[in-house]
Amino acid sequence: MKKTIVTLAIVGVFMSAKAQSIEADSLKRSLAKTTQDSSRVLLLSDLCKAYWSYKPDTALLLAQQGLSLAKQIRYPRG
Repeated sequence: MKKTIVTLAIVGVFMSAKAQSIEADSLKRSLAKTTQDSSRVLLLSDLCKAYWSYKPDTALLLAQQGLSLAKQIRYPRG
């Protein structure tokens, strides 16, 4: 019984990480198509959230890029 619970927990973690990876890939494709405007700031924010739990260093870099762009284009929500 204990092995089954542990196995299910491990499978759940891997499935969650895979789903986040798929979401991040989709957001990266969208980001490549956007210009330097508020929609790019929002995509950077979403991508940051997608990476936060399994690549926090990448998430931090994305957050910094989003903040820098938001300041550059004077987008207060960013």
